[in-house]
This record gives sequence, C-alpha cells and structure tokens, in this order.
Amino acid sequence: MKILKYLAIVLSAIVLCGSTANGSDVTIEVDYIYPQGAPAIPSSDRYRISIKDGKLDGYLPFFGTGSVAGFNPDDLSFHFEDCPVKIKEKKAKDRTVWKFDAESGCEKVPVVITIWDNGAAEIYIHSANRSSIRYSGQLL
Repeated sequence: MKILKYLAIVLSAIVLCGSTANGSDVTIEVDYIYPQGAPAIPSSDRYRISIKDGKLDGYLPFFGTGSVAGFNPDDLSFHFEDCPVKIKEKKAKDRTVWKFDAESGCEKVPVVITIWDNGAAEIYIHSANRSSIRYSGQLL
C-alpha cells in the first residue's frame, strides 16, 4: 500500500511539474540579461532557447567585450541552430543543473542552465574569447 501511495505521488509530480530529465523538451524565455560588469538589462524581445531531442536552438544577444579577431563586430550574439548537445545533469533539492558545450558560429561555448522547481531558469555562458554573460527567465 505504501508503494502505491509513493508511486501515485511521484507520477502526479511528473504530470503536474513536467520532467527536466535528459532528452526532454525545454524552452526558456529570457526576461533579464546580465552582462559581466554591467547593470541588468530587461528584455521585452522574447529571446528564447529550446532544447528538443538533444538539440539546442535559439538566439541570445550578447553585450560585452570580445578578445579575438574573427567575430562579426556588428553581431556578437549567440546563434544556436540545430546544435547537438550532450547534457550532464545534476539534481539538487530545489533545482536541476544542466551543463553542456554548444557551438555558436565558429565558437564552442560552455553553457550552464539552472532550472528551479518554480519554473524560473538561468542560463550562464562562459567564453574563452569574450566576457561571460548570464540570462534569467522562465520555462514555457
């Protein structure tokens, strides 16, 4: 009987909250952008990234400095198009953290996504060629 109650609770949580396990479909809409060393920038442009079937898609603007020639100075943004990702997942009490590398143009960047149980999400991108940047938003 205890096992049935436990299974009912677990299944209810999965149905009500959705799953953030590897391979699940996730879309994050950005509401704030945090450039390194600068104040937060509110975003009303509905920038999004999606992970579906192990592939990353989306566009995230970049505000900061680059240190390597070869970037388009008019658009330093991150463009992810059908980019395969291998997610390393770590679960904590109130959040799930995903780590993976993603390609944007000619650059491979480490990405960390934190998804809280309340649906809030944070995206952190660190680049060897430009300043780091963080985005916050919500799961859709």
